[in-house]
Amino acid sequence: MEKTILRVLLKSYTKMGRFVEENFHIPVMLREIVDFFFLNPQELTNKYFPKKKVTFVIKETPEVFLDATAGGGGHLFSLINYYQQIFPKNFRKAIFIGLDIDKEAIDYLEEKRKKFGLDNLFIHWENYRNIKRLFSEVYQRKEVCRILFDLGISYYQAKSSKRGFSYDTDGVIDMRFDPIRQEKSALDVIRESNLERLKKILKEFGEEVKAEKIAKRIFQNKDKIETTNDLKKIILLTSGKRSVPRVFQALRIFVNNELENLKIGLREAFLILKNGGRLAVIAYHSLEDRIVKRFFNEWEKEGKGKILTPKPIIPSFFEIENNKSARSGKLRVFLKYEKV
Repeated sequence: MEKTILRVLLKSYTKMGRFVEENFHIPVMLREIVDFFFLNPQELTNKYFPKKKVTFVIKETPEVFLDATAGGGGHLFSLINYYQQIFPKNFRKAIFIGLDIDKEAIDYLEEKRKKFGLDNLFIHWENYRNIKRLFSEVYQRKEVCRILFDLGISYYQAKSSKRGFSYDTDGVIDMRFDPIRQEKSALDVIRESNLERLKKILKEFGEEVKAEKIAKRIFQNKDKIETTNDLKKIILLTSGKRSVPRVFQALRIFVNNELENLKIGLREAFLILKNGGRLAVIAYHSLEDRIVKRFFNEWEKEGKGKILTPKPIIPSFFEIENNKSARSGKLRVFLKYEKV
């Protein structure tokens, strides 16, 4: 059923079914991303926030796109094909750039790029916290018209037992987005941390109310923990099933330094965003969504642009029914509009 729904979305908005491997990842809020990247502010307001008024007008043809979390390329390839249909005469001048920290995703994207002969698509194995440096060195500071951050893990990552992201799949407790270049896995963190450090990780990054109790049980059994099932059993015995996703989230965020990377990545993205350009972020938990909201509010107060989403956009009931991983997604979009 999920594959059928994806094909419907892709055919309706991009006719891109041949490009996307559904087993890697189903792109979340694809329809909404297409809208917020291509509709003008008045059209967006009429469609999503009809009670709001638009006080500015920007007409442009975007030419440089960056997917900072390209993953399986669901959003990226769909945007490419949609652009080719809407702006066929301008397509060869457009540039599409995909970043990902996961080497397996990069290899997958490169294979797709070569298969479909996309000469104006460029793939980089890079952390989005280094966006500004990448553009300075590779693209001679070229400004970007549209930037996307999809902060969720991919279906492929979640289901891979060797990656350790999922508590539903037994495997090694790794949780690194970049296991080649990152030194410490989640299991290393568990075994090397003292009790206070474990408690702080669970409380700060998992917002776990029983952080002390769970941390104590993990600390007492850290030498016996080998797999994700081992960790899950300890959490279940200590606190119950509601704590399982929060503990896994906390370890993953800590291992990958996700919140600090997001803060740096947003600042870097804004610096390379063209005046009139748009930055879209899909967040999946309150910690990262609060960061995005704070940055957007600060930029708007400083007169650097406008928030295009007065309230975050959430997936439709239809999408959630057919892609459970989309249910916690929140989309926020900012339009850079500095008067010069």
